[in-house]
Amino acid sequence: MSYNQASLRSDRPRVRELIRPLLAYLTGLLPLFLASVLAPDLRADLGFSASELGISAATFFAAGALASGPLGMAAERLGAGRSLRAAAAVSAVSMCAIAIFATSWAALTGILAIAGMGQSLTEPAANLYLARTIDTTRLGFAFGIKQAATPAVALLAGVAVPLVAVPFGWRWCFAGGALVAGLAVVSVPWKEPPSGAPTGENVRVAAFGSLVILATGMGFASAAATSILAYAVDSAASSGLSTGYAAALAALGGLMGVCSRVVSGLRADRRGGGDLRVVSRLLGVGAGAYLLFATGSSMAFVIAIPIAYVTAWGWPGLLHLAVVRRNPNAPSAATGIVMTGACVGAVAGPLIFGALVDHVSYGFAWCGSGLAATAGAVTIAVADHVMPGPR
Repeated sequence: MSYNQASLRSDRPRVRELIRPLLAYLTGLLPLFLASVLAPDLRADLGFSASELGISAATFFAAGALASGPLGMAAERLGAGRSLRAAAAVSAVSMCAIAIFATSWAALTGILAIAGMGQSLTEPAANLYLARTIDTTRLGFAFGIKQAATPAVALLAGVAVPLVAVPFGWRWCFAGGALVAGLAVVSVPWKEPPSGAPTGENVRVAAFGSLVILATGMGFASAAATSILAYAVDSAASSGLSTGYAAALAALGGLMGVCSRVVSGLRADRRGGGDLRVVSRLLGVGAGAYLLFATGSSMAFVIAIPIAYVTAWGWPGLLHLAVVRRNPNAPSAATGIVMTGACVGAVAGPLIFGALVDHVSYGFAWCGSGLAATAGAVTIAVADHVMPGPR
């Protein structure tokens, strides 16, 4: 049974009314972001190395990669609201467990793996919620807000350090995060949005093979994009820029990336299609920014960091929008498939990049990111060609 968008239009809330369910979505990344910003305290207290911290982060995404497909299908059956509440509850329990039981690196990593599985449910559940509650004429804007809101989690985690960790200790930061996630559980509207998807064993995505191609492209794109977040500031500092100036450039790039995601969503609503083509073009431009990084010039970083955040890291909202538009009967299941690729890329990207930096150079590593972004652009263009649905 296909989903009748028009029949539900009068029942749909405005975009601003989706803040409550999106709060549950945002808590999915909070355990990892808190672990990242609190890394110095965690390492000093629990006694583990920087490389082991990388393994912990990789474990978070690896668990998500394994769980994304099955949990995407499960969200179709559970419903968007119940799935978001369940995901937020997993985040709450995970952060509470870290606050109480994380007495070693192994314990921290194991709990982050559970949190990663919970986060892999938030993406398909949030996409399903938007698909079922937002009018198609405003869906691009809604996805732009959803993806632009992700940096808010990083901001929240960063603010927690001076306000909570410094006076009270890092465990209280995770306790506070658990409280936020608990509030998110009850903030999701209890009335389930109307479902247009088949139920039970009949849930199916269209053109599974094309979604696998898209997941592969998203994996390449994610592998390249995570190198910006993990290494841009350190690489810029090694080029001669001060650490403070490099961090300020990254903050400016992040702000520009937030704005670009919202603007690109608005443009997608006016355009009514072509989202994957735009993603492919953004990644192509982003590949050029990586090549500028590879020169090692401080001026190249001044120019390229904002460009990279807008292009090489500015595509997720458009890609998720395309997945939902082309799979109106099973948006959550389709999202779970493509998110498998994203999680694999998020695991492999920083690990490979770091190995290249250690054994060759930053310039060589950035060239590798440029190649990954190019591969993502080409693969996503192929997926756009073979995947059925509006273009």
